[in-house]
This record gives sequence, C-alpha cells and structure tokens, in this order.
Amino acid sequence: MSIPVTSAVISKEAFSGWAGSSSRRPARRPSRPRTVLTIMCFTAKFTCECDGSMYQNMCLFPSLPDLFRQIVVCTINSLLTQSIPKAKRRLSAAEIAAFDAFLRAYATTSHVLERMAASRGGLPLGEHFLLVQIAKGPASGIRPTELAARSLLTKSGVTRATDRLVALGLVERRTCPSDGRGQHILATAKGLRLLRRSAPSHVRAIAEHFADPLSAQELAVLTGAMERIAATR
Repeated sequence: MSIPVTSAVISKEAFSGWAGSSSRRPARRPSRPRTVLTIMCFTAKFTCECDGSMYQNMCLFPSLPDLFRQIVVCTINSLLTQSIPKAKRRLSAAEIAAFDAFLRAYATTSHVLERMAASRGGLPLGEHFLLVQIAKGPASGIRPTELAARSLLTKSGVTRATDRLVALGLVERRTCPSDGRGQHILATAKGLRLLRRSAPSHVRAIAEHFADPLSAQELAVLTGAMERIAATR
C-alpha cells in the first residue's frame, strides 16, 4: 500500500480507492504562498467534505499516526511560506490629541520665530539654529556629522545651509588637524556678532511662547519626552 505524496498545492480532487490508489500531480507550484494555518484549514475542510479524499482516508487508519504526520510535514515543507502579518497599530484618542497638540505648539513657536528673521540678519529659523549649534561647539569647530545630528535639517539640508552660511561669512570650514581628510565647521567673528545682536529678541520670543506657559516640573517632563521622541530619528 502506498499513499502518494505531492509537493504541490493540496487539491480538493478526491483520491480513488480505499487508501488513495491514484493521484494527479499539478504541473507547477501554487503562485500564491500558503501559511501553515491555511493548510490546516484546508485539511480540515477536505476531511469533512471530500468523500474518498486522501485526508479522509488517512483518518481511517488510526494505526498509521507516523505516516500521517510524515505526509503532512512533507506537504507543508514543500509549499512556499509567508509570514503572518502583525496586527495593525491603531492610535488611541489620547495619542492623537497629544500629537495634534504637539503640531499646534510647534507651529505657534516656529511662526513667531520666523517672523523675527529681520533681527537675525534675514536668516531662516533652521539656519539660525544651525549657527547657534556651531557657536556652541568646541573652539576647534564641530564635525559635519555631529552638526547634522543636532540640527533641524536633513543631511543634504545641512550641507546646503552650511554652504549658505559660508557664503555669508558667518561660518568657515577648516581641515581637521588630526585627520587631513575631515573638516571642522566653526563660527566666524561676523557670525558671533549676529548671534549676540539677535539674542535679546530671540530669547524673549522663546520665553513668551514656550517657556513661560510651563512650570519647572512640566518643562522637565516635556524635555524628557521630547528627547525620547528625538532619539527615534
């Protein structure tokens, strides 16, 4: 007695005879991958509905558990597989409200600061922030990779903004003393003067539209939360 084992898709076509004496091997593998769960569902359905099928015949042979297991394992292993997709992530009402509030707060502060471009020598907010980060760096200058990590811009945006600041004479590039191929970026005297001149109005705007509405405890919580979000970048 032999029960045919096929490496192709499980067919609904019944096998003739008591122990499945004949079968037809499909010409090719299925174009759509099957998961183990799908195979189990098909197997149960065939056993119940397909009179004379191989799976129903196997159920009639309780003395052949090892053979049944071998046939099922071979069939499953021969099929293309796919991972079971994870459940879709959904946002709670509280999460949506928090994100909306974050966007509104960012829009409020950034719009106020952008309107003050005249006090920064016409610099956009992103380039002014970049100049501040360069000025806060070591006296020998800051590496471009570190500057990109600190900035509000993409890596290509940092390169373009730095080129503009260099053209305006606000920053300069110097060869790294420990690595002749690397570069350091540092603020020029002109760039430092612009920061000192724009600092009073810039600080007042940040205080009025960001710091003053929050308590010291709220500032600490907000800082920790924003740092964790920034770390997912």
